[in-house]
Amino acid sequence: MEKVHGSNFLWPEEMKSVHHLIMQQNEAFAWDDTQKGKFKEEFFPPVEMLTVEHKPWVLKNIPIPPGMYPRVCEAIKIKIDTETYEPSSSSYQLKWFTVIKKDRVNFRIIHSLEALNAVTIVHSGLLPASDALAEHFSGQSCGGILDLYIDYNECLLVESS
Repeated sequence: MEKVHGSNFLWPEEMKSVHHLIMQQNEAFAWDDTQKGKFKEEFFPPVEMLTVEHKPWVLKNIPIPPGMYPRVCEAIKIKIDTETYEPSSSSYQLKWFTVIKKDRVNFRIIHSLEALNAVTIVHSGLLPASDALAEHFSGQSCGGILDLYIDYNECLLVESS
């Protein structure tokens, strides 16, 4: 962390606290798909996606470049093995495609959600006012970790969604 952010990123005591937190929670980090997990359903029940009335759709994918085909298939197999993707007989199929990263070797699978977003009812609940929320923690030391590797895959959906 010091190599990336330098010595002025955090105060020395904050850096000690971060190091301690990372060491205590070491097993919580995922570095590849085989290490990822999901939230426990008793704490985070599956999410229901509310939609307006609509007809199901099947959208054609953008073709995979032939030279990438074996690597894309392998990436999809890993996602199936780690339960990020699961078999489905749904009437829906969204468009997906691959994007080559700057190193021109690695890629990312992108799911085009425009069709889904068009029929999803946006949650109208408001977040708590951040200033009022922050006042409750005044003078307290708070820590949190956000796992950027997993993205949104740790939440389950209600089967009807």
